[in-house]
Amino acid sequence: MTRNNWIALAVLASVAAVGACSPKGGQAGQPDQAVRERDRSATPVSYTIPTGTRIDMTINDELSSRKNKAGDTFTAKIVEDVRDPSGNVVIEAGSTVNGLVVAVKPAPNRRSPGTLTLALSTVEANGKTYPLTATIDEVQTERRNQPINSGDAGKVAVGAAAGAAVGQILSKNTKGTVIGAVVGGMAGAGYAAETKDVDIVLPNGAHILVTVSEPLTVTASK
Repeated sequence: MTRNNWIALAVLASVAAVGACSPKGGQAGQPDQAVRERDRSATPVSYTIPTGTRIDMTINDELSSRKNKAGDTFTAKIVEDVRDPSGNVVIEAGSTVNGLVVAVKPAPNRRSPGTLTLALSTVEANGKTYPLTATIDEVQTERRNQPINSGDAGKVAVGAAAGAAVGQILSKNTKGTVIGAVVGGMAGAGYAAETKDVDIVLPNGAHILVTVSEPLTVTASK
């Protein structure tokens, strides 16, 4: 073989080797592209709920100023998707919020209804738990009388059962939100009911409307 033939053969071999190693070289480049696309799809992204965001949730277990005590925990379920200002879903509907009963005051008499002090602590989203700083603004509560005995039965007017009244936010402090009811708000209650101690109750499924007081950032896969 002549010298020129050797040179031509070497050039062809070099071109073939470059084509095989090039990332654009047909099937040889496809695995790398698949890896890049997979890495991009798995890149974690973060969404933030700003201060002032309102969240509606329903409580999972009944809470009562007669039965509960300080230190008890409770959970609630978020009613609707919580979105950031761009419309991204940060927390899905059905996610769990965890809370704490900070203080309890059973009703001592009819002039001093019982109260519950509640605080929210964390929210579970995308398989992770995040601290939640939010204040309770509105609650759906009942005000229940303690059982009426036989001696009081004759004093009971029509409608004087263990009635319900609208609860309200009595005050807020650094530990939580105090929830109670106004005395005398029991429509249709008779004399016997009015003379019984009255406790505040958050029934199972009651709505709690809260406002986020510190931005909440949640990480999710893109």
